[in-house]
Amino acid sequence: MISKNHGISSVILLLCCHFLQADEIVIIDQLPVDLVNPVSLALGDQAFALREMNEKRLQLWKLSDNGSPELTAELTEVVPGSGATVQMVGAYANNWWLAGLEWDYFATGKASLIHISQLKADNSRVNISFEAPAALSNSSISFTRWHYAPAQDRLFGLFGLPGAESVFLLSCMQALQLAAGNCNITALTSGDFLALDDGFVLWDRGHTNSGFSWYQFDQEAENGLREQHYQLEPSRISHWPGADRLQVQVSSVDNGQIHHSNYDLQLNGPARGALISRKLPGVYPSQRCHYLSSYRALCQSGSSMVFVNITNGSLTPALFDYMGEAADVPWGEIVAVQGDNTVVKLGTEQLTVYRLPLPQLSVVSFPSGFDLTYGDTAMLRLTDMLADIDLSNVDIRVIWDSPHQTLPTTILTELAYGVFQFDTSKAISRYSPTGQVLIDIHDSNWQSTVSLPLSIANINEAPTALSAVIDTEPLEIGERYELALNDVFTDPDGDGLTFSSTALPAGFVLQSPLITAAPQTPGAFSFTVTAIDPYGLTASLLVRGTVKEKSSGGTMQGYWLLGLLLLWRRFKG
Repeated sequence: MISKNHGISSVILLLCCHFLQADEIVIIDQLPVDLVNPVSLALGDQAFALREMNEKRLQLWKLSDNGSPELTAELTEVVPGSGATVQMVGAYANNWWLAGLEWDYFATGKASLIHISQLKADNSRVNISFEAPAALSNSSISFTRWHYAPAQDRLFGLFGLPGAESVFLLSCMQALQLAAGNCNITALTSGDFLALDDGFVLWDRGHTNSGFSWYQFDQEAENGLREQHYQLEPSRISHWPGADRLQVQVSSVDNGQIHHSNYDLQLNGPARGALISRKLPGVYPSQRCHYLSSYRALCQSGSSMVFVNITNGSLTPALFDYMGEAADVPWGEIVAVQGDNTVVKLGTEQLTVYRLPLPQLSVVSFPSGFDLTYGDTAMLRLTDMLADIDLSNVDIRVIWDSPHQTLPTTILTELAYGVFQFDTSKAISRYSPTGQVLIDIHDSNWQSTVSLPLSIANINEAPTALSAVIDTEPLEIGERYELALNDVFTDPDGDGLTFSSTALPAGFVLQSPLITAAPQTPGAFSFTVTAIDPYGLTASLLVRGTVKEKSSGGTMQGYWLLGLLLLWRRFKG
């Protein structure tokens, strides 16, 4: 900018710079969408489909190399002239597959044909059709993903409406070279659907005693499917692509408290089909996830975003919630993710591409919990669990289960950077407490709390006596005395004690936890008192002394010492 002032020319350079913060969301692009009330379908492989709510116009989109969405095709029916609305879409390696139903509205009011179309990477097209099952209900409003399994070159997905008695599995083999006769449709019991690498799971959260079923593709089995049914009533099921197990969570309510039981269903190996209990939950919202790598995913749960970082060994996820300003995050459904942090969302009449900073840490491994015992030297090392993170962004808390909530929670002492030692002293372990170690992880604008079970089992110890033998000062006939045994014995576990004794002198009576004495006969005496804890461990004490005639002068002291340790309480007669 050049300005003149009183004949003097000067050049003023105005620099206006905005320095991006590491955790700042940046809008990269916004593209208009000319569909009426579109619904989205994320397909993986950086592809997605949009369809108008009125079930007609469909758009197929792919992400370019720079992450910007590009419209690949637009159509209104599966096969031109069929009138079949697109209800299922699949995508892989620049191939698209579409499926839908043609209806005989006037004669039977039912589906007459299933139409399938493949849009190939070379822009050629293959169309096939075959007769639809008579029981297939009008599900044209459904819009679902047709999953492609590369290892089997198979497409599979469900026709049908949620809540219907039956759904129909549409499966096509040799999908990259689609041909008539390679596709079939099978009726199944309705339920929630989760695709696996070589099969799927169906379960119905709306009905009790229905359990869940794991289906595997098997050409030798009836209908090409092998079913294995389990009686567990899952509340959530998830599966990480390529993993050798399925995570299952079962929830129950007891006295107003929600309890979760967690299981692994082994999908491969010698234990294939076994349902094995696990301590830590493995579930996450896998049905709406975009996988960024073999251990990272960005998922959507309702209107919230969840970043998942999973361990390779135990498949225990750390679930991160976005804690930044909600107004900074573009509204809508995540339809695709490219690279490490480029997100595409469908909002109101537009696609928004933005850069979303994601957590950069790595989860090394989480222990299944801390099962400790009194006196253990037990450590918690954060570097065994987490990598690529400043440990000052990690906080550790302990919470106890309800019976132990009065116990101190500061039972971890930091010995070195990121290394903590548990307090397993008797002061804590005597209650055999159970609880949780909560690890709060902060990474950019994301936060996760990992909960690890904690228990510290007590080792019962025997009661102790103040001394093995105590010699008392003389007691007098005609006086009354009382000995509190809880002053003589202690229990390191805080347990209540019971007491027994050998034959007591005349006038001595054990009324646990007291011994009362009204001496009657002069002379020496001795007896043994034994303290017993609830587990049968004991401690004993020998009490010795003499009884003498009542003194003629003065008033006796209120207490007599037993070896300077033990008090007899005296009552005047």
